[in-house]
Amino acid sequence: MTARAYDGVGADPVILVVDDHEGTRTTVVDILRLAGFVARSAGTAAEALSEQAGAAPAVVVLDYQLPDATGLELASRLKDVDPDLPVIVLTGNASLETAVAAVALVDDYLTKPVAADVLLHAVRAATERRRLVVENRQLLRQLQEANATLEAAVRERTLELHADRERLAEAQRIARLGSWEWDLRTKTLTSSPELKRLLVLGDGDPPTSYEELFAHVLPEDLLFAEIHVHEAVERLGPFAFEVRVRLPDGAIRWLAVEGRVTVDGAGTAARLLGTSQDITDRKEAEAELTRQALHDQLTGLPNRGLLLDRLDQALAQARRSGRLVAVLFLDLDRFKLVNDSRGHAAGDELLVAVAERLRAILRPLDTIARFGGDEFVMVCHDVGALDDVLHVAERVVEALRRPFTLNGDHTFLSVSIGIAVSDGTSSSPGELLRDADAAMYRAKEGGRARWEFFDETMRTEAATRLEVQSALHWAVARDEMRVFYQPLVDLRTGAPVGVEALVRWAHPSRGLVMPEEFIPLAEEADLIVPIGVSVFNKATRQCADWRRELGGAPFGVAVNLSVHHLRHPGLLDHVRSMLAASGLPPSSVCLELTESVLLDDVDRHMRTLLELRSIGVQLALDDFGTGFSSLTYLKRFPVDIVKIDRSFVAGVRTNPSDTAIVRGVIELAHALGLRVVAEGVEHPEQLEALRSLGCDAAQGFLFSRPLPPEEIKEWLAGFRRAREATTGFARPGRAPVRR
Repeated sequence: MTARAYDGVGADPVILVVDDHEGTRTTVVDILRLAGFVARSAGTAAEALSEQAGAAPAVVVLDYQLPDATGLELASRLKDVDPDLPVIVLTGNASLETAVAAVALVDDYLTKPVAADVLLHAVRAATERRRLVVENRQLLRQLQEANATLEAAVRERTLELHADRERLAEAQRIARLGSWEWDLRTKTLTSSPELKRLLVLGDGDPPTSYEELFAHVLPEDLLFAEIHVHEAVERLGPFAFEVRVRLPDGAIRWLAVEGRVTVDGAGTAARLLGTSQDITDRKEAEAELTRQALHDQLTGLPNRGLLLDRLDQALAQARRSGRLVAVLFLDLDRFKLVNDSRGHAAGDELLVAVAERLRAILRPLDTIARFGGDEFVMVCHDVGALDDVLHVAERVVEALRRPFTLNGDHTFLSVSIGIAVSDGTSSSPGELLRDADAAMYRAKEGGRARWEFFDETMRTEAATRLEVQSALHWAVARDEMRVFYQPLVDLRTGAPVGVEALVRWAHPSRGLVMPEEFIPLAEEADLIVPIGVSVFNKATRQCADWRRELGGAPFGVAVNLSVHHLRHPGLLDHVRSMLAASGLPPSSVCLELTESVLLDDVDRHMRTLLELRSIGVQLALDDFGTGFSSLTYLKRFPVDIVKIDRSFVAGVRTNPSDTAIVRGVIELAHALGLRVVAEGVEHPEQLEALRSLGCDAAQGFLFSRPLPPEEIKEWLAGFRRAREATTGFARPGRAPVRR
C-alpha cells in the first residue's frame, strides 16, 4: 500500500498513537477517544507506516523508543511522506538535550508520565496547527493555480497578442500583476496600467525607465534584483526574484518579478519582458504560519521551541559578555481547581490574562514563554547579580497577586517559582530548564507561593522522583499493586463485620512499598485514578468471595476515595460496573473520604456524593477531628459513618481531654443518626473504654494488622474458633502478619 499524506478532506482527522507498550498505548488512545478524537494505534514503526498508508493521520503521538526504530527515525520517515505532519514525542527520558536535537522533526515533546490534560492540550494544538496548514496550503495552491493560469494568459497576450490590451489589463487587475517591457537599445520602459496601480502612483505617470521602475525597491533588495537582471541579459535567459517596494504612503509590499530576454536577428539581447505581481498576502500568510509554529496559539507567547532557541542565544551572549542568564520557571498554584470548577474556557481566559501581566513586566531583552499547561518560563538576559533576579521574581509575584476577573467574579492566584542561573559556560538550555523546574518543585513542596534557587540536591531529588514515577507507570501496567485488608470488628457483638482495603506496591526489588511513599507521586503523575480503580475492583470481588464463604453473613469492605477520584467524570460508571461484576450489594461497600478532600469545589463534590448515595453505597468521613470544619462537614455532607482518628483513640482512658473528645464525637454522631468507627485500637484498655462510650466498631493492631487476602481467610477462621471457645468478646488468634 502506498503511503499518503493527510489532505484535510473527508472524515474527522485521525490521531495515530505509536507506542510498543500496550498499556501506555491503550491509555493514550482512551484519553484521546474520551476527548472526542478519532484515534488509531500502532506498536512498531512498520505498523505506524502502514497506518499512515491507510488512514493518513493528521497528528502522530509516538514513543521515543520503538523496537524497530527510534521516535526521531520514525518521525523522519513519516514526514518524508507528509512533511507537515505534526509529531508529538512521548518519552521517559527527561533530557531536554534530546528535545533540542529533535526541534526540526518534532512539534512537541512531552515527558512521561504525561498528564491527560497536558497530552490533550498538545494534541488539540497540533490538530489546530495542522488544520491551519492544510487550509492555508489549499488556499495557497488555489491562488497559485489561479495565478499560474492568469500569468500564462498575461504572458501569452503580453508577448504575442499586444492588440488585445483591454482584456490583458483586466486580467492583470484581477491577478494584481503588472507587465513591463524594457527596450535595451532605446533605454525606454513601457508598463501596463496595473503596474502603476501596484506602485500606488495615483495620477502620476507610470515608470518610463528601468531606473524609475527600480527606484521603488528597498535599497537592501536593489542589488539583489540588479544582479539577477544582469545575469539574465548575459546568458540570454529567464529571471525571477522577489523584492520589497516602498509605496508613496510608506507601506511595504512584496512583488514577485519574472521575465525573459528577447534577442534581435543577430542574437543580441534586445528587450526585457517582465511581470511584477503583488504577493504580499502570500508572504503574510507564510509569516503567520511561521509565527504559529513558534508561538503558543492561546496566549501568543513564544512556545517551547522558540524558548529553547532564545535561551541558547542568551547563553552564548553570556559566555561572550561574562554576565549571567537567569531562568525563572513559573507554575500557577492550584490552577487545576479553576479548570475543574469553572471550566476550561475560564481556565484559558485566566492563562491569557496571566500572559498579559507577565508580558507587561518583561524587559525588552528578556523572553517570557508558555512552557505548557499552566507553566511559564522567563529568560532574563544580561544579569549582573542575584539581587536583580530576586527583583524580577518579586515583580512576578506582585503582578499575579492582584485578583483576576472571570465572568464578573474575582479569582486569586499565587505562583511557585524555581530559579536557575548560569554564566553560559557549564549549562545547556535543557540543563538550565531542568534545574529551574527542580527548584520550582521544591518551592511547591515548601508551601507554594514562593521561590527557590536551584542547588545540586534538587537535581538528585528530581531524578529520583522521575525514576519512581516511571516505575509507577510500569507498576500500573504490570498490575504490581496489592490490596491488604484490616478487619473491622463490631464492638457490641465482637464479630468481624468487614475490612478496610489498603494498597501496597509490590516493587520487584524493594519489596512491599507503603502508600505514603508512592501515593503523592502517583497523584502527581495522574496515576491515582487507575490505581484506585484497580483497588476497588479487587476489593469488591474479594469481599464478595468472603461473603459467600461466610454463608451470606453481613460483611463489607471500605475503600479510600481521593479528590482525584471525586473529580473523575467516570467515577459513577466505574462504581456501578464493578459492583455489577462482583455481585456485591452496594450497601456492603463504604467509600472513605478525608476532610481535606472536601475543602474545595464543595458544590461539585456534594453532587457526586449524592449520586454515590443514590447507588446505595455508604460514605464515611475518615480521620475525623483532625480538620478545621468537622462539624460543618457532618451537617452538610451525606455521610453514614464517622471514623475517629487514631490520635484521639490513643489517649482514651489515659488522657481526659481525648476521652472527652471521643465521647463527644460518639454522642454527636449518634444524635445525627451516624455510626462511629474507632481507628488505631492497640490495647485492651482502649477497647473497653470505647465499648463503654458506645462506639459501634473498631479496627487496629489489637485485632489484626493489615493482611493479604489469603491470610484474612485464616484470620476469619481463627476468629470463629475463638468465638466457639468463649462466651463473651474474644480476641481471635492472629494469623502471620506483614506490614
